[in-house]
Amino acid sequence: MEFDHFGRQSEFIDYGLDFILPEKGKLTYQFEKLDFSKSFSGNRHILNGLFKLNNWNILQNSSYLKSDGNLF
Repeated sequence: MEFDHFGRQSEFIDYGLDFILPEKGKLTYQFEKLDFSKSFSGNRHILNGLFKLNNWNILQNSSYLKSDGNLF
C-alpha cells in the first residue's frame, strides 16, 4: 500500500504471462489493477501477439480497460 499526494491509499498490481510458440510467434497477456481508496478502481487487460504465417508477419496489440471513479 502506498499513499498519493492527497493522502489516499493506492494499490497497483501487475501480472503477466508469455506464451512462446516455437517458429510460429509469441503471445503476451498482462493484467493491471489500480485502486485509489474509494475514489478510483480500474482493471486493464493487455494482449499482444506476433505470429509468423508463411511469408506474413501478423502483429496484434490490444487492451481493454474497465474503471469506476469519482472526483473528490
